[in-house]
Amino acid sequence: MNASCANQAVQNLHMDLCHMLDLAAGVKDCAKQNNSICVQCKIPGEFFTGEKMTDFNSTGHIVCLLMGILTVVAGIFGLFTNSLIIAVLAKTKKSKTRTFNLLLTGLAIIDLYCCGAAIIAQLARMALYGNWVHKGYATLQWYMASTNFALFGRSASLNMALLITIERFLVIAYPIKSRVWFTLRKTTLVAAGVFVVSILLNGPRFFNYQITHNIYSGQNEITSLRDFDYLIGTTKIHEIFYKTLPNIHGKIAFWLPWPALLLFNFLSIMQVGKLTQRRESLNRPRRKEIEGMTLFMPVVVSYVIANIAPFTHFLVIKFAKTLYRELSTAMILSIAINSSIHFHLYYYRNATFKRDTQMLLLKWRGIKPANRKASRPDLTNTSTGV
Repeated sequence: MNASCANQAVQNLHMDLCHMLDLAAGVKDCAKQNNSICVQCKIPGEFFTGEKMTDFNSTGHIVCLLMGILTVVAGIFGLFTNSLIIAVLAKTKKSKTRTFNLLLTGLAIIDLYCCGAAIIAQLARMALYGNWVHKGYATLQWYMASTNFALFGRSASLNMALLITIERFLVIAYPIKSRVWFTLRKTTLVAAGVFVVSILLNGPRFFNYQITHNIYSGQNEITSLRDFDYLIGTTKIHEIFYKTLPNIHGKIAFWLPWPALLLFNFLSIMQVGKLTQRRESLNRPRRKEIEGMTLFMPVVVSYVIANIAPFTHFLVIKFAKTLYRELSTAMILSIAINSSIHFHLYYYRNATFKRDTQMLLLKWRGIKPANRKASRPDLTNTSTGV
C-alpha cells in the first residue's frame, strides 16, 4: 500500500466493503501509477486475533467458519420446528384460544423466515471470508441483501414478541376489557400493523447502497481492491436517511422495543405475583391466562440473551470504530439460534402443546395415536392457546 498520498483527495470506502479488506483505519491506499487516487476505511474490518483475510487457516477464519456451520445447523432445525409450531397451532379450533394462537403463529412465521434468512446471510460471509467465490456483482448483492433481510427479520421478530408481551399483560390485568380489545379481527390488524411498521423502519437499509463497477482498475489499480470487479457504494437515499436524518429509523428499530418489552414483562411478573398469592380464588380461565404469561416469559429472556451479540457488535462499531468479523458472524448466528429455540420452550413448558405435537408427529409417520380423550385437560374455557 502506498501511504505517501497525504494531502490528496481520498475516497472513504463503504463500511461493508472495508470489512472484507485488510486496510487499517486511516491508512490510505493509492493507485501505484497515480498517487492522487486514494481510498481509505474509516471503520476497518478485523479479526480479534489480528490475522489478515488471506490467512485462511488462521484462528479468526476457523472461528467464523465454525459459527457459520452452527448457523446452518440451527437454521435448518429452526425451519422444521417453526413449521411444526404453525402446524400444531393451526389444529386448535377453540374460539377462545384463537387470538393468542394467532400471535404465536405470526411469531413462528417470522422466525421461520429468520432461520432461512440467517442461513443465506451466513453462507455469504463464509463464501467471502474463505474466498470461495468471485467478488463480482452477484456475490456482493448476495452479501448485502441477505444481511439486510436477516436484520429485518430480527426486528420483526422482536416487535412481534413485544406485541405478545403487551397482549399477555393486558389480558391478565384487564380480563374483561381485553375481550373487546383482542378480538380475532383486531388482533389480526394489530399484528399486520406491527409487520408493516417493521418494514417501514427497516426499508431504508435496502436502498442505501449500490453495487458499482470497480473504477480502481487498470492504470488506476489499487492493491487492496484488485480482487473486486465491483464495489459497494452509497446512494442518495443513504444521504437522506443516514446523514440528514442520522439513522433515526435504525435507532428506533434497534433500541426502542427493548424498554417497552422489558417494562411490560416486569409488569406482567408483578401482576402474576399478585394473582398467585390468591390462586385458590381464581377461576380456571384466569389460571390459564397466568399460565400463558409464564409460558411466554422465557421467550423474552431468550431474546435478551440472543441479542447480546448484536448489541456488542453495534456498540463496538460505534465506539471502537472497528467491524470485527467474528462479531458480525456471531450476530447472524444469534438470529438463527433465537428463532429456532421457541419450540422447545413451548414443548417442555406446556403439556397440551407437547401432547398435540406428539400426536401430529405420529400422524405424519402414519401411526394412529391412542385415544386420550378421557385424560385430555379441559381447555374449553381458556384463552391461553398453547
